[in-house]
Order: sequence, then C-alpha cells, then structure tokens
Amino acid sequence: MEILIGRSLYFYDFTGQVVTCDTACSSSVATINSAVGSLRGDKYEMAIVNGYNLSLLPKLFVLLS
Repeated sequence: MEILIGRSLYFYDFTGQVVTCDTACSSSVATINSAVGSLRGDKYEMAIVNGYNLSLLPKLFVLLS
C-alpha cells in the first residue's frame, strides 16, 4: 500500500511526509490525531488524511464482529 501512496503523491507533485498507519479499526483516528498534532506544532501548513477498511474475506469480517 505504501508504494501506491508514494506513486500517487509523486504523480500529483505533493511533497512532505508520508505516513501509513495499519491499526485495524482505529487507523483513521490515529492518522487524524497525527495530522492534528503536526498542524498544531506548526510542522506543516496542510495535511491530507485518508482512511479505509478493506475486508476481503467474509470469515475475517465475522470473526472481528
């Protein structure tokens, strides 16, 4: 996934830090928290945050519910 993100950023000519967070259900909250901390600390002027949940196997979905 990191390669896809890196190539997308290169294509759109974005610069800056790239962070991927794989923490199951809390990845969106963790990345938003990281972005807000960086913005409040004046490390960056802007942050783009994206979250998703990819459940391909029905067994895994049932086990985690």
